[in-house]
Amino acid sequence: MIIIYWCGACRKLHGAGEITFPAQAGEAYHCQETGKIVLPRGIADDPEDENHGLPRCPICQRPRAGETGVCPDCGSN
Repeated sequence: MIIIYWCGACRKLHGAGEITFPAQAGEAYHCQETGKIVLPRGIADDPEDENHGLPRCPICQRPRAGETGVCPDCGSN
């Protein structure tokens, strides 16, 4: 499965080379630009992603199955 990461502080999707991995299991991943916690996202067309084929937010790639209105993670429509 391919994973990207959404940073709400810099409002960008990041690859694994653009984040800081946690020192210990259970800790959060952080954006290298802002130091803020990032949210993991799968790639929409990755068949191994559990949310494969579901509608996604066009900005942060949050799965939006059945959700309407503003995205709770990035605020886009």
